[in-house]
Amino acid sequence: MTKWRATDPAQYGYLAAKGDLGHFLQLVDQLRGTAIITVNYGSNLAGTGGGEPAEAAAWVAYTNGSPSDQKIIGKDSTGYDWKTTGYWASLRASQPIEPDDGQNFLRIGHPAPFSILYWEIGNEIFGNGYYEKDKEGYEEDLHGPYDADSKTSANLRRKNRNAIFAPGLR
Repeated sequence: MTKWRATDPAQYGYLAAKGDLGHFLQLVDQLRGTAIITVNYGSNLAGTGGGEPAEAAAWVAYTNGSPSDQKIIGKDSTGYDWKTTGYWASLRASQPIEPDDGQNFLRIGHPAPFSILYWEIGNEIFGNGYYEKDKEGYEEDLHGPYDADSKTSANLRRKNRNAIFAPGLR
């Protein structure tokens, strides 16, 4: 659902083509298995702050919702409207359209919910701050400020309750 989804051919070296949520859920369905899905903690859709709970709710609505459910998810802190549970479930249930409006990666023709039970908020968020002295973490975390100078940045983030740090580095 974010702008960082994979493309075909791949535009980002670390993302495989068809590595988006829709294709992943189809694989889970083919394997008749279950999955743990991680929702973004570190950055929002606009890239201006931390992850948005409304976006996470849209992921849950997409995987587990009913197309007829009109529960409002609402707007996030940037003003982006995440619409309703039914909106996202309807995308999952529908077939791709031509021309692609940018949402075809979510249109997988699967009307039934996937019933994903296990959700994780962020992955290894202990690494979002500084796990070595004056080094940036390995995952984007826009909950706290960064500065061009790593020492200044480390101090800003250590004093910010919203930034996450490895245990023992506060």
